Amino acid sequence: MTTEPENRLVAPEIPANAAEFQLSLARALELRSIQGEGFIAVDGGARGKRSRIILTSPVKDGNRLIAELREFYGTNPEESGLILEDPFGQAELERYGFSLVWRFSAMIRGVSPLPAPDRQVVVARVRDEEALAEAERTIIEGFPLPDLRPIRHGTLLPVALLGAPGFTVWTVKVKHVTAAAAVAMTTGTSVGLYWVATLPEWRGRGLARTLLLTVLRAEAPGLPAVLTATESGLPLYESLGFKPVGSARWWRWRMPDRAALIA
Repeated sequence: MTTEPENRLVAPEIPANAAEFQLSLARALELRSIQGEGFIAVDGGARGKRSRIILTSPVKDGNRLIAELREFYGTNPEESGLILEDPFGQAELERYGFSLVWRFSAMIRGVSPLPAPDRQVVVARVRDEEALAEAERTIIEGFPLPDLRPIRHGTLLPVALLGAPGFTVWTVKVKHVTAAAAVAMTTGTSVGLYWVATLPEWRGRGLARTLLLTVLRAEAPGLPAVLTATESGLPLYESLGFKPVGSARWWRWRMPDRAALIA
């Protein structure tokens, strides 16, 4: 496996937070997971779309990585495709049957003062099953996540997440309607932001900005915040003080031949 020159700007908090986020989801969904040398992997089982690999350090031995992934996923006959996240943007995986599907900006916000959020809308942490279902619907429809339609509550945000350490879900309500939502993962070293979504009919009103300001001020004001951003989200995140520190690559691995996979 060849790699690009090491990107020393990628903050270690970014892959570490993403890994903990996926492991928390795996525990809540009762999915198999492993923590290998330089990666974590989650097996979505019959929910194959939930399978995820995250590199937690730059790849040093590609053949070893692929061998470990084959061993882990080779026992799941339901698996037909995997997403591998490379926050470092370095691994070249085509030779192993991977195809590059997305690039995102890896971003970090250092510890610095935040402006007060708009008080004209209600931002609240989700604490019960009904509110969690509303947040889940908002994320699926607003992100959007078409693969999760028709919506079956608990597929994206299972109830077990309400008690997961560091895992919080937040919503914005306007006139008693849930209009935006986001997820935060707080560890000992960072706050990660995920699935920041606003319903189409409520966009352009600053709801996502108010939501993120509230979450950042509430979760851990003394910690850096991290995220990976689409191009459309960059202006918002930059206005909040996030700085791009690298280009994350997301790869898809399709495995049509199970016998070849476990050979």
